[in-house]
Parts: sequence; structure tokens; C-alpha cells
Amino acid sequence: MLKRIPIGPPERNRIVHSITGLVYGSSFNGLRIQVTPSWLNEDLCDRSARVLAVVESWDHHCKMPTGYHPDAVVCWNERLLAAWNEHQGARTSHIGYPHKLGYATTAEPSSASSEPHFLYAFTLSSHSPDFDEEVALVHRVAAIAAECGVKLDLKFKPAELQEVQQRVKGELLLDGWGGKGNGSGDAYRLTRDYNDERIDELGRATAVISFGTTFALDVAAANTPMAQFDLSQLDDGFQTLRALAANEHLKDLLYPTGLPAFRPKNLAGLDSQLRDMFTNPNERPADFTKATREWLLPDASTASAIQDLGDLIVQMVEEIDERPQVGSQEPVPAKLTH
Repeated sequence: MLKRIPIGPPERNRIVHSITGLVYGSSFNGLRIQVTPSWLNEDLCDRSARVLAVVESWDHHCKMPTGYHPDAVVCWNERLLAAWNEHQGARTSHIGYPHKLGYATTAEPSSASSEPHFLYAFTLSSHSPDFDEEVALVHRVAAIAAECGVKLDLKFKPAELQEVQQRVKGELLLDGWGGKGNGSGDAYRLTRDYNDERIDELGRATAVISFGTTFALDVAAANTPMAQFDLSQLDDGFQTLRALAANEHLKDLLYPTGLPAFRPKNLAGLDSQLRDMFTNPNERPADFTKATREWLLPDASTASAIQDLGDLIVQMVEEIDERPQVGSQEPVPAKLTH
């Protein structure tokens, strides 16, 4: 069995991704380990192989075919496990794989600003053809923030170009926090410096404003109030962001019915809700973060999750060694449909 080792917060993300890289598509003495996301053609998959599926992240949802039909699956919370079993299925299900938000759950953020200071988190990047639509929305938010006398800063997507950040901030006359970007240029495997900067921003923010970015999950993991706006019912503007808000996956995870999000019906209502949030801070952003954390956080620490995953791999390999040879009457699992 694998020996337990202490894992400190600074190394958490690096270790998680190293393990993911180690086991991705690997075969241990006949055991196939498939780390999501995976869209392999099932006709190319060995139907006789024993397979362990590892759901690596919250957004590697389970409605797409994964090619292999696993004997066992590992997710990092009950809700994702239920989704997997609904759409995929496995002989056994386990909870305990570490997730990529450990940097936020274990960080010690800086002290909050003494004055109201809001952070707008971009949903789109400049690579999107609809980026200008969100920039127009940011202009609207910034104008109302200035009218209410509160500070506003921007959090861009991790790989956003520096010149784009400078241009947008220049248009809005903003010179606040951040803007270094992710040094690796990778929007997924974020550098330690980038994460440290985000934690510093989150620690000082009164609340983070989001119109659909999955950074909302980082915000919730860091326990920072989250003002989540759902534009799916908006009837007179921002068509792209409205369509994005209607995405089934985001609706289910970021603002399902019952979560305390802001849901304006029109632009006048949006302006009114922004003014109210800026001038009369209430518990809605904090309640949104609390509700999101309840399903977001894994049910095991990273150290114990790594140990449990290693033990499961060893157990399944040992079971393979004990299986009857080819030609036995062991039943083959039924083929799943997607």
C-alpha cells in the first residue's frame, strides 16, 4: 500500500496535476485508469479491460460518453457521484479524489479592504467573438459603481493578453489590483504566483461580481461573498451572456433555482440590483457562497484522497491477478447506452 505523506498547501495543486498526469490513460497490470475528460470512441476500447474512471474536476460532467465502461469510479463529492451514476454507471463508486481548488480552500487571504471594493470576474476572454459584449456590460457595471462611490477592479481570464487588460482598464480609468496573468499561458494548470494573486484579490474584496464565470467556484472555495447574476431571463440586451446563463450545465451548478443569485428581468432591473448591491450590502452574496460551498468541497482531504486512490488502484490490480484465466465463465458487464 502507498505510504501516507504530509502535503502542504503550496504543493497541493502541483501534486494533484502530477498524479493526474501519471495515471492518465495508464495501465497497471491490466487495470486501465481513465482520467476525465475523455471522449474515446467506445469501439476502439478493449471491452475485456478492467477500468477505473477518475473524475478529475467539477466541470468534467458525466453526460458525454467516455468510451470505456468502468468497473469503478472515483469522484470528489456526492453530487458529482450521483450525476455519474445517473448517466454512466459503475459497479462500485467511491468518493475521495482531490480537486483543483485546494489553493483556495487552504489559503490565508489578506485582510478585507476597509472601504467597499468589488471585483468583477470576466466570463469571456478576448479570444471570444462576443468579448466586446461583455466589455460593454463591464462599462455599465463600472458606471454604476462610480455613481455609488465604490471601488471596482477587474479579474480577467487566466491567459488574457496584457495589452487587452491594459486597454479595458484604461477605458474605465481603473488602476486597481492584479493583471499579471498566468505565467504559463495555460488556462487550466495555473501557476503559484497567479493563484497567490487571486487569493490576495479575493481576501480584499467586499464581493466578487460574476455573470456566469466558473471562477465563482474559486470564490466560493475561498469563502469570499459572490454576487452571481443570472441573465437568463433578461429580455432587452446582452444576448450572448443571456444565452450562456441558460446553459444547462451552468444552470445546474452555478445558479440553480433556490440559490440566492440576482435575476434581473430587464436592463432597468439590472441597474437597480447593481445599485442596491453597491449601496446596501446584504447577505445575498455571502449566502450564495455558503450554498455553493456545501456541494463544492470534497469529502476528503487531499492527503487522504491520494492515499485512498492509491489503495483502490492496488486493490483492483490484486483482484485482476486473482481473476480466472481467459475462457472462464465470468459474466461480462452489460454495455451502457448514452
